[in-house]
Amino acid sequence: KTSGLVDVADLSFLEFEIAPEARNLTEFTYVSVRACQATRHPLTINALEDLTFSVTLRDAFGATSTLSIGAYGGGITEPFQRSGVGMGEGWANEFETTRVRLDDFGRAGPGLDLTDVVAIRLEFGLPGDSPLGRIGLDDLELIQE
Repeated sequence: KTSGLVDVADLSFLEFEIAPEARNLTEFTYVSVRACQATRHPLTINALEDLTFSVTLRDAFGATSTLSIGAYGGGITEPFQRSGVGMGEGWANEFETTRVRLDDFGRAGPGLDLTDVVAIRLEFGLPGDSPLGRIGLDDLELIQE
């Protein structure tokens, strides 16, 4: 799990290494990301639309598979734009969870070895995803169902 703020315009990716004893992802169903668009920030206010980014898995042999969260519900929703209290416009950071099915990574990147995944990477600004934005990250989890 992790948390923090990310300016999509400043980073091209945020990568998390998986401990050697936890690299077999076949027992899990989803990669789950809980995120929000940061309220009252110019990168959020200027776009005012769902923000999308991609999730990439990389195995020990260097094979990768990348999927956009936009394919799983439209992206991270923009916050309600309220003014009158404080500086700027916004309401509250509205966190939402997006789950990406692990089997889909295998179909998108057939060379990916789900028994030996070394990293999960959140990639920002890829073609088809949002070019700008500011997000808050609350959780990155593997879910078993």
